[in-house]
Amino acid sequence: MHETNKALILDPDVYMPTITFIFLREFGTDALAWEPEVIKHELEAVVGQSVPEKNLDKINTGTTIIYTNAGEIYPDLFEKMCLVAHNDFPDTDTWQPITPEQLMQGLVDFQILTSREFKPWNDVTAYIKAVLFDHGYVSVPHAIAVLTSMDDTSIPHGGNNDVSLNNEKEDAAQEYITEIIRVRTAQMEKITHEPKQEDKPASGDTGETTGGDDASPADSA
Repeated sequence: MHETNKALILDPDVYMPTITFIFLREFGTDALAWEPEVIKHELEAVVGQSVPEKNLDKINTGTTIIYTNAGEIYPDLFEKMCLVAHNDFPDTDTWQPITPEQLMQGLVDFQILTSREFKPWNDVTAYIKAVLFDHGYVSVPHAIAVLTSMDDTSIPHGGNNDVSLNNEKEDAAQEYITEIIRVRTAQMEKITHEPKQEDKPASGDTGETTGGDDASPADSA
């Protein structure tokens, strides 16, 4: 693993998409099905030292997002996804009500990791609306509705009906999501995509195969 990528793996402020993509680059998509204990063992063997538990949690959550749709079905797993995206350490034994900011970070990370919209089932939709209701939203902001493919943006008994205040919340949500995407993208651009050391041709090796008529260039991927 390149030293730049090792540094990101160990960085306590690394974002979930960044560390998940580095992990999958190193171990391949077969690692999506690995148990947490295997992820920890294999990653620390490559990095050469202990990886912070919070960062291992980001990888476990990131691979779960890619491998399953559990976060779209179960509110407790959706809550954990959002907490991890916000760089918080979830307590799996208790409910930890999230904020709209944590909600938006979770939805953005989901889209980055899966390249698709978040499609919440009814219980998760209700959870999202409850979070927004608790923070004074009268409806689901357009920027969040776009991320969730949510058609019904109404919040029953929604918060403050002040039009100017709700417009401010709409604008703030859009600005916050834009900023989340900006900082995630900037960090992911630091990922080094150079071939791993064992993949590089030996000195003097052109990377091509010579021989009979069936010879073809070696796979350089």
